[in-house]
Amino acid sequence: MIQKHPITNTFARRVGRGLRQAQKELLANYLPTVQVHATPDFFKQKIKAGNVCLEIGIGNGEYFINNAKTHPCNTYIACEPYLNGMASALRQAKDSNLKNVRFFPDDVRILLNNISANYFAEIHIICPDPWPKRRQHARRLITRDFIKLLSTKLVASGKLIIATDHREYAEWILKSIIDSQSFALQSNDVNDYTKLPEGWLHTKYQRIGLSKNHRIYYFSLNL
Repeated sequence: MIQKHPITNTFARRVGRGLRQAQKELLANYLPTVQVHATPDFFKQKIKAGNVCLEIGIGNGEYFINNAKTHPCNTYIACEPYLNGMASALRQAKDSNLKNVRFFPDDVRILLNNISANYFAEIHIICPDPWPKRRQHARRLITRDFIKLLSTKLVASGKLIIATDHREYAEWILKSIIDSQSFALQSNDVNDYTKLPEGWLHTKYQRIGLSKNHRIYYFSLNL
């Protein structure tokens, strides 16, 4: 059943646990000032194409906020349908007085289907849910067709970055990239994608994975 969320008056909002009053206030009062609307006119008027980076699924927002702080000349758009994570990132953005961040609190496919081609300089997907059980695989975000879609939204020199600490999902991701025929690959062996860039920020979920001796698989892809 699709539920309508009373705060943003849109659909498909998800709450993992009860929101605190401070979180509700951020969503009600601060989110509207930095929210992205999935209409072509919004992007033409509000956010010019160029150094615009999209993060799909932001967890508690630490990777997203760190990028926005590190690269103040870029505009960062966070896409996260879970309101708990959205509220966490909003708090960090507000506390840091960041002026280069925007938020889309819904399914990223709605955003992608309403934005022009060749728009983003970078797209980041950090530790997406692996949906590890076979019966859950249909719920995985990353597929051949999704990779193809993302490739059309990147500028000519654009970059797609994906990281996961789930080996089987890493293999699935690599196969999806290969099948999409959208990005150049240096190797078809998943074991060659475990080197992280210098200064990489381990997120909360990555730290949990590392504590369980998981390896992080990192894909940095260019058109």
